[in-house]
Amino acid sequence: MNIKKIIKAFLISAFAVTGVTAITSCGVKDEPKTEEQNNIEYTITLNYNYDGKTESVKKEKGTTYTLPTPDAREGYTFAGWYTSDSYAETSKVTEVTLTSNVTVYAKWEKVISKYTLSYSTGTEQISPEQYDENTVVTLPEMTREGYTFDGWYLNSGYTGNQVTTVTMTKNITVYAKWTIKKFTLTYNTNGGNEISPNTKNYNTEITLITPVKEGYKFEGWYTTATFDSESNVEKVTLTSDVTVYAKWTVKEYTLTYEVNGAEEIASVKDVYNTKITLPTELVKEGYTFKGWYTTSTFDETSKVTEVTLTSNVTVYAKFEINTFKITLDLGITGEDNIEIEVNYGEIPNITPPYVVGKEFEGWLIDKDNSKVPYVEAKVYNSFTLYATWKDITTFKITLEANGGTLDDNEIEENSGTTYTLPTPTREGYTFDGWYTTETFDEASKVTEVTLSSDVTVYAKWTIKEFTLTYEVNGGTKTPAVKDEYNTKITLPTELTKEGYTFKGWYTTSTFDETSKVTEVTLTSDVTVYAKFEINKYTITLDANGGSLEYTSKTYDYNTKVTLPTPTKEGYEFVAWNDSKNLDGATYDTFNVTSDITLYAEYVEAKINVLTYQGGNETLYLYAALATGKTASDYKVEYSLDNLTYTEIDQELIRLADYNNDGNNDSIRADIVGLASNIYSVRITLDGNSKVINNIKVSEQDRSGYAHFNYSDGVGAYNDDGTLKTGAIVIYV
Repeated sequence: MNIKKIIKAFLISAFAVTGVTAITSCGVKDEPKTEEQNNIEYTITLNYNYDGKTESVKKEKGTTYTLPTPDAREGYTFAGWYTSDSYAETSKVTEVTLTSNVTVYAKWEKVISKYTLSYSTGTEQISPEQYDENTVVTLPEMTREGYTFDGWYLNSGYTGNQVTTVTMTKNITVYAKWTIKKFTLTYNTNGGNEISPNTKNYNTEITLITPVKEGYKFEGWYTTATFDSESNVEKVTLTSDVTVYAKWTVKEYTLTYEVNGAEEIASVKDVYNTKITLPTELVKEGYTFKGWYTTSTFDETSKVTEVTLTSNVTVYAKFEINTFKITLDLGITGEDNIEIEVNYGEIPNITPPYVVGKEFEGWLIDKDNSKVPYVEAKVYNSFTLYATWKDITTFKITLEANGGTLDDNEIEENSGTTYTLPTPTREGYTFDGWYTTETFDEASKVTEVTLSSDVTVYAKWTIKEFTLTYEVNGGTKTPAVKDEYNTKITLPTELTKEGYTFKGWYTTSTFDETSKVTEVTLTSDVTVYAKFEINKYTITLDANGGSLEYTSKTYDYNTKVTLPTPTKEGYEFVAWNDSKNLDGATYDTFNVTSDITLYAEYVEAKINVLTYQGGNETLYLYAALATGKTASDYKVEYSLDNLTYTEIDQELIRLADYNNDGNNDSIRADIVGLASNIYSVRITLDGNSKVINNIKVSEQDRSGYAHFNYSDGVGAYNDDGTLKTGAIVIYV
């Protein structure tokens, strides 16, 4: 049987029964019926007047039918049934007696709701008001001292559009938005330092800044330019733009004269910025006035002829003592006169000069009058003194420097004179003293001689020794050499250092090319530095039929090289072998100490990865399907650190047609839900594993999508593309 037909039949039957029940519930008055009435029926049509709803009821002629009360209608009150669609009051009925077909019309009166409009003003209170539903209310303009009214809003956050009217369809609160006004405080410093204007919010209290004006005393701030006493303020509260005016009183300063022994000069007191010319005639006996200075140390930059009073100031008189010249006339041919300067009032200390062959007897004031000798006294003028002498015996000192250097090798001195012997110099030698014997007897060693005859002294020398030090910089150890001054030493040419080539000796540790030497002459202690250049060696790689990024590279000696991994289809790389026959030592890293050729060694691949690729929060790989195997025989894992691996679900490994030739001769593995990073993947078959490193997974760009910038991810995924903890994955 057709199920749909059964259901349809059931619904029709149910509706029919219900309809009968509904009609019965309307209530029908039972009245006696004539035979004619039993044969005639009329229709009552109930027009409910909303949503096109009508209902028809058939009754026998003469039946009085009580009209039903319609179901409630939201927003309306039922006002009765009418036989006229114009709802004439005379046509209102509660029942009808059927004498013909009749239509009755339901009348509805809309329920008029009252809603409250409340004001949140932030200032004066406005009482809430009630309005009929759908009343359009124009909102008032508001004022508030110190604020600008920015309009009414329907939320306390002032988001959305500003409103000027509201339609009352519910209780509404409107919120007044205000912007506080800003006012500016301006400082008029009346010649003082500039103070920037200060703009602040209405009613902000500002403590006024104290200005400065050179030479003036600050007397306060005033809000009037005429400095009315009642306008004196220390603070202002901004209720409008305001200017304050600085009041000043000029200062007085004192000029003090420090005359330093001259006649006193009275101090001068005057107002700020007064210019005073200083006196130029100042007298102090025995001294010459050199001017005024503002420093007591008479710094030349502080010299002044006038001062301007900007502070209390002291000026210092500088005097220079007068000097007189005493000329000493020696009266000896070939000897120049001597002049000495003596300060005013000073007693001179006149020492007679030393003259070879002469003995000083005294000074005369008049060279022609030996009876007027000079007597020491204070000097108040310039004069000349004349020396008197007598002849005496002289002796000669001969200085044998023995290869050394002196200013003078022969000296003549007066008899009885004690002469201190000079110190000669000689490169490469140490001076050991003067001797009166050529054999340098220790008893004849002297530092001075007292002359009673001619005398010869001899210089003794000891040759210096110097050290040559070898700084081999890791090369063959070479001992230092110590030898005498001026010894020439040829430097060794054979110096070895494993992995390096010797490039020569240098006298600088920075190996400046101009300091390169092959021999040195010892004139001082010297260090020579061995320069080595690191050897370079080449690793040649024979891939044995495989593929490589490069086949040879050159490296510095002792470089540890991580060897590359070649690829060869159908094979797995085992290691690099130093024998062409692959029977030598094997390497995956190599420490370079010589040129070498290495040969790639392979075994037939059990796991042959065909391709792999990282994508946006996912990656995939293809591998050749081993003979007799299926996708479920493979295990695929991934890792961030190549140490801890996570296995993917088996459902993500499936057979695939990699070559598009209709044969499922490969497997494909998909790894999803990965955060952006660099991954390693390990594929395992029958206990054999192959690791693929450095697979880059990128971040998915979600901009422009519906869920972009969700703070807690979308669905089963976190923001970084990984699956949420506890997420259930269904594979289709």
